Amino acid sequence: MQLIHRFKNDFLVIILMLIFISVYNTNIQVNIIQLVLNTILLATIILISKYSIITLLVIISNSVLVPALIQLNTGKSYGLLQMNLVPVHFNQMLFYIFIYNVIVFFWTNHSNILKNEKKLMKENFNLSQLTITIICMLAIIFSIVAFPTLPGIEQSIRFKMLLPGNAWNHFVVVCLIILLSNIRNNRMIQITYIFVLFWFLSHGERVDAAGIILGLVLYLVIIKDVKFNILSIIKYLAGFIILATLFIYIGNIRINGDASIVQSFNSIFTFSTISDISYLYNISIDFFDKQAMLHGDITRWFLAQVVPLVNGPMSFTEILKQFYPNPGGEFILSGPLMDFGVLGIITMINIDFIVIKIILTKNNRYTFIAYLLLVFAVLRIIWYGRMYVLTAEIYFIPLLLTMVTLLEAVIKRKDEGVKWRKEF
Repeated sequence: MQLIHRFKNDFLVIILMLIFISVYNTNIQVNIIQLVLNTILLATIILISKYSIITLLVIISNSVLVPALIQLNTGKSYGLLQMNLVPVHFNQMLFYIFIYNVIVFFWTNHSNILKNEKKLMKENFNLSQLTITIICMLAIIFSIVAFPTLPGIEQSIRFKMLLPGNAWNHFVVVCLIILLSNIRNNRMIQITYIFVLFWFLSHGERVDAAGIILGLVLYLVIIKDVKFNILSIIKYLAGFIILATLFIYIGNIRINGDASIVQSFNSIFTFSTISDISYLYNISIDFFDKQAMLHGDITRWFLAQVVPLVNGPMSFTEILKQFYPNPGGEFILSGPLMDFGVLGIITMINIDFIVIKIILTKNNRYTFIAYLLLVFAVLRIIWYGRMYVLTAEIYFIPLLLTMVTLLEAVIKRKDEGVKWRKEF
């Protein structure tokens, strides 16, 4: 029965693909038929994946189309996108997103990612109270190191960290994930999560805070087996609207010094960060149309960042700054497109899912943390590039996990010594 259901989904998506290709026309401003087809494909993926990282990936990725569509129809969005410095290449934006969605669909429909994700999420890696206390303290300390001022959101001091480096907030996120499987029954962990969220938000750090909230919600609904139905969708959608309004309100205060809740609510669909990423996606398409392909320069820069003190070619941001005003960031499809065109998008997205599949093949503490980091960092991955995750997966997780393992071993030996002395 499950096999038949998969083939039905395949048949539907193949039909969508054939119609999409047959009506492809870049001469009109917005191809409504293609937009509807992409929406059907998006809904199909969500219905299959339900509560999953895949749901987050496709919703967040497809959200960049909304500000561009609003800009085309109303001339109003935000920032550089609203200034209309570059014509909005909406049909091409939609085309590459459709390719992305098709690849995600086949991975969702024909792999065991969803099954293994739930299995890994439900693993319970118990920690001693002493270890929990130390990790909680580290999360709080790293938060203060990352944002060492009193709660405030002045843009000029926001990125002045107490110690050298710019990855202290990444350490915080990894610490929170290490604690995650013990969160339901430990008040100290719950307070630590609340403190970190407050500290990040009060210093204007919305992306990491939003990622922590998304990751925490996804983890809890999976381990509690929350049913995926209309009522649950409405409930989480209402929660999303409230949180989005709050995050926009915080962003407006950070940028303008004042804001209103009503204005923030009205700005949900032109959320400043999404508008900026939509602009970046649009200018990367404009670059691809007008300049030569980079043949791997961005990919080589990305890989060079893994090795300390090794310099690669110019980054995505540096390249685009030569041709366009740039707000910073990197949409998940932009680098591969500029490097190798459509082939780059197809290759990189498949590599992403191969990595996810490999991580989910085993259930241990490292894969639990590594996978949850992908979930917690999903916004940064899609909006700012894969670099954030790569360095954390290779360096930060092993470092903190080694510390936890050694600490647990010392505590266990000490407890066994106390038990032995009591027996004799």
